[in-house]
Amino acid sequence: MPAYDGRPTAAGLIGIALLGLVACSSHEKADPERALREAEARLQANDPAGAGRILAAVIPEAPADPRLRIAQARAELATGNPAVAEATLHRAMSLGASRNDVAGPLGQAMLAQGAAFRAIEWVGQVEQWPPERQLVMAAIKAQAELETPDANERYVIKQFIDVFRRAGSAEKGGAPDDRRWVEAQLASLRQKQPLVRAAHEHFSCIPGGQPAPLTLADLALAPGAGNRVHQSNNAADAVGRRVLKVGPQHPLHAPSDAARVARDNDIIEIEAGRYVGDIAEWKQNGLLLRGVNGRPRLDGQGRSAEGIWVFRGNDIIVENIEFTGAKSATRNGSGLRFTGRNLEVRDSVFHHNEDGILTWNDPESDVLIERSVFAHNGFGDGQSHNIYVGRVRSFTLRFSHSHDSKAGHEVKSRARVSYLLYNRVTDEDNSDSSYLIDLAEGGEAYVIGNILEKGADSQNPNAISYAAERRDLEQGGLWVINNSFYNRYANAIFVANRSKVPVVIANNVLGGARLLIRDGPGDDHHNYQDPEHVMVDPAAYDFRLLPDSPLIDTGVDPGKVGDISLWPQFEYVHPASGRKRQHVGALDLGAQEFCGW
Repeated sequence: MPAYDGRPTAAGLIGIALLGLVACSSHEKADPERALREAEARLQANDPAGAGRILAAVIPEAPADPRLRIAQARAELATGNPAVAEATLHRAMSLGASRNDVAGPLGQAMLAQGAAFRAIEWVGQVEQWPPERQLVMAAIKAQAELETPDANERYVIKQFIDVFRRAGSAEKGGAPDDRRWVEAQLASLRQKQPLVRAAHEHFSCIPGGQPAPLTLADLALAPGAGNRVHQSNNAADAVGRRVLKVGPQHPLHAPSDAARVARDNDIIEIEAGRYVGDIAEWKQNGLLLRGVNGRPRLDGQGRSAEGIWVFRGNDIIVENIEFTGAKSATRNGSGLRFTGRNLEVRDSVFHHNEDGILTWNDPESDVLIERSVFAHNGFGDGQSHNIYVGRVRSFTLRFSHSHDSKAGHEVKSRARVSYLLYNRVTDEDNSDSSYLIDLAEGGEAYVIGNILEKGADSQNPNAISYAAERRDLEQGGLWVINNSFYNRYANAIFVANRSKVPVVIANNVLGGARLLIRDGPGDDHHNYQDPEHVMVDPAAYDFRLLPDSPLIDTGVDPGKVGDISLWPQFEYVHPASGRKRQHVGALDLGAQEFCGW
C-alpha cells in the first residue's frame, strides 16, 4: 500500500463537502433550489451517485418538494434501480407532481424493468402530451413496441421514423434532459436493432429521389464489361489523339469520308444532322466516334449491304448516334455490325433496322451497351432482333430500353457471361416479338433490376429463355433477381430453363395475367404475383410501391456468386437512364425501392 502523503483524496473531498452541507443545515434552512442545481450538474457530469447523495441530504429538510423526488428518481434510474425510481416518482405525484412532470422518467423506469405493455399504456396517444414531452413519450412508446413479443415490424419501423422526425424538429425537440435521453437511446438502438436502423434509413432517404448523373464511381458498383472498358471523357480523350470533324461545314462531309482517312486511335466527331444513305466501313482500331452538338441521324434508306456502320477493328467506342433504315439482301442489315474485339455503345438509338446491333464471335471480346434505345428492329422473320450479341466473353446491357422488336427478340445473347442490369425490356405496343431475353446457349447470366413486360401478341409464351439451343448444358447459371414484370400473354412462362443447370429466381414482382414462374430445373422464392393493388400502376410500367405495400422490406438478401453481388445497386429511370438504388431497411421486392414512410 502506498504511503499517505497528506493530501486529501477525491472521496475525502466529497465527504468534506457533505459534512459542510450537513453542518450548514444545522444552522440554516436547507436550500432546495441550490440542491437541485447541484444535483442536475452531477447528473449532467454522469455522476448520478453524487447527485443522489446531495438529494438524500436535502430531502429530509424539504420532504414535501416533489421536484427533489423527481430528480432523485432520475439518479436512481441512472444507477440501475428502476423499480426504486418508479416508487419515488409515484411518491412525487402524491406530493403534487403532475403526470407531465414525471412523464419521461416514469416511462423510462417501466422500460428498464421490461414492462413494455405498462409503458405503452402509460404513454397512450403521444399527441395527448404537451408538445415539450411528445418526443420522449414517442421514443418510450416506440421502444416498448419494439420489445413486445411478436411485434409488428412495419408498425415498429413507422413508430421509430416518427421519433427520428420529432428529434430532427427544433419545435418538437422536447426538454433538454428528455432530448439527451432520446438521442442516447436512438444511437444505442441503431447499433443493436435492425428495425431501428431500417427506420433511420427510411427517415434519411429521399422520397422519389431525383436521378443524379451516373458517375464512374457509381458504375464501378455494377458487374459487367463496363468495369473493364473505357468510359470516354471529352477533355481527357483528346489529349494526344487526332480529332476528325465531320459535317456539312467541314472538309469531311459525311462519316464515310472519315472512314476512308481515319487512323488507329482517332476521335471522330460528327455534327448533328441527317446523313442519308451514307454507309461506312471502319477497319481501324481504337476509334472513338461520337455525335456532337446534338445527335446525328444515320439514315440508311435501305442502301446498307451489311450495316450502316460495319467495324472490322478492335476497341471501338460509339456515343450519341442514331441508326435507322438498315437493310440487306440477307435480311439482317444492321444499324451497327461489329466483327472486331471490344465494343462500347452508349447514349445511342437504333430503330427500324433489320438488326439493331449485331456482333460476331470472339471469345476474348467484351461488349457494353448502356443508356441506349432499341425499337422496331427486325426483318419480321424471327431471325433478326433489336440486339444480337454473338459468342463473346461478356456482354453487358444496362440502363437501356429495348422494345417492340419485329418478330425477333428484344435482346439475344450468346455470350459466355451476360449481364442484363437495370433496363426496360418491353413489348409495349403489343408487338409480335418473341422472347424478351434469349440466352440462347446459356452460359452465366445475371438478370437484375429490370422492368419487363410481355405483350399479348408475342409469338412465344416465354419471357426469359435460357439455353434453348444448348439443352445438354451442365455448367453456367442464371440468376433472375429483383425484376418487375407485367404479363399480358395468356399462359406465359416467366423463365423457361431448357438446360440441366438449376436457375435462381428471387425477389421478383409479377403482375398482369397469371403465369408459370419457372419451367425447368431451379429454385424460385420470395416472388410476388398480382401486385396491382400494392403498386402505383404496373400496367403502365409504374412499379413504385405504395406505402401500404406488403412488398416493402420483404425481400431476401440474394447473396453473391463468387465476387459478384446479386443485391441490386441501381434502378432504371425512363427514358434510358438510371440512378443509385437507395438502401432502405431490408430489400424490397421488385426493381424499385420504396423510400420514406
